[in-house]
Order: sequence, then structure tokens, then C-alpha cells
Amino acid sequence: METVYKFDIVATKDAVRNAFDNAGLILALREAAGVIRTLCDELLQARQEYKNYVAKTENVLLGINEYRKQDDDERKKIAKDVVEYWFDKVSRPKHLKIPF
Repeated sequence: METVYKFDIVATKDAVRNAFDNAGLILALREAAGVIRTLCDELLQARQEYKNYVAKTENVLLGINEYRKQDDDERKKIAKDVVEYWFDKVSRPKHLKIPF
């Protein structure tokens, strides 16, 4: 199972238009039109960085015998799960536990 994201300029513009419309800021979209290309480029770069993280994770996990026994698709899925779990944990705000 693989998720594919297409960050072309039209899809990015539609996403921004939808988000601005939902926020009641559709008129502001005209002002934001100049940054859509930059946003699209940033999303493409983020996608490539994600792929690089998955590839590096796969290489590191090859040190585990049981991982090497899996087929390519399963290894990719495991590596993606590791990266997504890690990103979820490091990007989630930490809550301080205050003892009472």
C-alpha cells in the first residue's frame, strides 16, 4: 500500500483556494496567488526528503535479519511506518505532566 501525492501547480492552487474559501478568505487568494508556485516547490521538496528518509531507514533496517527476510514491498512498508511514526512523535507537541 502506498500513498501518492501529486503536488502540481493546479492541485496546489486548488488546495489553497479550498482552504481560503473554508476560512472565508477567498478574496485574499488573489494576493496569495504569487506564493502558490513557491508552496508547490516546497511540497515537492518535502516529498523528496520523505522518500530520502524512507530509503535511509530501509538501509539501516537491513542490519536486522528478520527485516532482510521480508520481500521488497513489506520492507518498504516497514520503513515507511518507522518514518511516519517518528515524524508523528517528533512533530506532536509534548504535554508537560504536572504531578499533583
